[in-house]
Amino acid sequence: MSELPATATLSDLYAAAESAFATGDFAKAIGPLCTLLGLEGGQDDAALALAICAVRLEAFDQALPLAAESLRHGSRHPRAFCIVGMCELLRGNKPAAQENLALATRMGRNHPEFREDMRLAQRLLLIRHFG
Repeated sequence: MSELPATATLSDLYAAAESAFATGDFAKAIGPLCTLLGLEGGQDDAALALAICAVRLEAFDQALPLAAESLRHGSRHPRAFCIVGMCELLRGNKPAAQENLALATRMGRNHPEFREDMRLAQRLLLIRHFG
């Protein structure tokens, strides 16, 4: 991916981040996503995408506030709830983990595009119950 121009648009920034995601280079996606985070109209998607990058890079302490920020900006994506739940589970906050993972599961149930998120949330709920 080439350097972004100083006048990069929201579309340019999203394209750069998507390109980095497609190759699994989550560290490279952080730059365009951070820029999006500061722009009107990019906050909720950018915060969630940054949370996903943080999870993929095993930076769970950073993933939690980013996913929570996405939710504060109005995101209702099951992945945001799943990330919050997973991070809360890792922190030992089992009630918050269960609440968020259950929300992710319910939201994903009726949307085939969220099936992977739902399955992850269900697995984490089982870990919470039997762990």
